[in-house]
Amino acid sequence: MHPNMLKYTLNWQNNSKIYPLYLYILFLLSTRGYGEMANTYAVYNSGRILLEYWCGDIYFDELLKHQAKQHCDERIQLATAEIIDFRDANIHLSDHDILSISERIIKNQPLKKVAMVIHKRDWDKASLYSRNAWDLDVDVIAFYSLEAACSWIDFDSKHIEKKLKQMKLGLMAELAT
Repeated sequence: MHPNMLKYTLNWQNNSKIYPLYLYILFLLSTRGYGEMANTYAVYNSGRILLEYWCGDIYFDELLKHQAKQHCDERIQLATAEIIDFRDANIHLSDHDILSISERIIKNQPLKKVAMVIHKRDWDKASLYSRNAWDLDVDVIAFYSLEAACSWIDFDSKHIEKKLKQMKLGLMAELAT
């Protein structure tokens, strides 16, 4: 099992109700080999808000596929604000990979504010991505907490946390099948 998933599970158990289905799914993932990249995203507020949840190991080729899929998704073409939750992910990208990903941002999309919620170990990677994305008129800032990210974008952090938990549970159920 991914160490961050275990930590998050333990914290979730201590701070709220225990979710038996969630724990069962985590058990299945731990016996099956939790390591490949997994992500999901959802669009809210008539396409203006995009939420992404990532877990597992993130590699360049998989990230490119995800980025291409999103660029073709008409539901998110008007998104002006985005929160990307990378706290349960392990980012395995070189500096060259990060620059390449940031240069693929579509310039004709509306100005965006992107808040990345990251693990502290990924600060240098997130900072590099952020600096490069700002040159393309996309405001990207990395945060260690969801509350700070939501404050910057002016979202209700409790509502966003609830949505991210729902997305995470859905993704874990999908991976368990």
